[in-house]
Amino acid sequence: MLRALPAGFLSALFIAAILTPVVRSLAWTWDIVDRPGPLKLHATPKAYLGGFALFWGLLAGIVVAQTVFPGVLKYAWALKFLIGGSFLMAVGLLDDIQKLSPYSRLIAQIVVGLLWTLTSQLPWPIAIVSILLFPIACNAMNLIDGMDGLAAGTAALFGAGSALIALRQGEMGLALLGLILCGACLGFLRFNWHPSTILMGDAGSLLLGSWIAGLIAYSFEKQPTALQLVSMALLFGFPLLDLGCTVIRRLLRGGPLFEGDRDHLYDVLARSGLGTERSVAICLGATALLAFGVYVWV
Repeated sequence: MLRALPAGFLSALFIAAILTPVVRSLAWTWDIVDRPGPLKLHATPKAYLGGFALFWGLLAGIVVAQTVFPGVLKYAWALKFLIGGSFLMAVGLLDDIQKLSPYSRLIAQIVVGLLWTLTSQLPWPIAIVSILLFPIACNAMNLIDGMDGLAAGTAALFGAGSALIALRQGEMGLALLGLILCGACLGFLRFNWHPSTILMGDAGSLLLGSWIAGLIAYSFEKQPTALQLVSMALLFGFPLLDLGCTVIRRLLRGGPLFEGDRDHLYDVLARSGLGTERSVAICLGATALLAFGVYVWV
């Protein structure tokens, strides 16, 4: 059964890496691109649709692992991850193309969290946390997707960290889903690292946020302890920290909560003279250290 893990990981990595250049070409053909603007770091248009390559990588990882090693993951859980992720990816794609209102995106995230929770076996106080996980994780991933490689790298490290913890706890299905996430993100990262040639867009950030929220909810259903919840939150520590700082900063300024800015933690690092690559490397390094600390602690 352990062989399902490398099968899922490698399938996700391979398909994401193969399809990313394909969807990049389609994005240019269909004119689905991110154009330069006051809040953009790139000076020329860049292709969107990276979220599609990520989705097909995630799907391939699940299908291959389930086909070669039947029963490694319950079909109900696989469907929850894929349906929730594909729905939010579609919402993100609409936002990439025609800009949905922030509240429309938020409602969609809450609906997915609600449906996920209603099909889970969680006591009601924890169920509320489970519902909120989806808008929190999706918005956190969306906020850190402002610099090449940061969102994909963070999700890859989260997937790897959650897989290691799950293996220690004997949760094979959770470990598989974490490694599939890691593989898909690494396959995409080859083209998204600075200087990137494709962006994941809101379609990708909402997809990854949904998958991460699902992993946290799944792990807590399997190990319903405060330690488990804290451990998974620490694995997601950097995006949560940036989300918290962003909310506080915008509230103190009295401006719209959903209006973008260039004062994120990674922006501050870049302006200090570190530049894009070193700023991203520092953020990912901090995430990796957190993951290692959590693994040793749990």
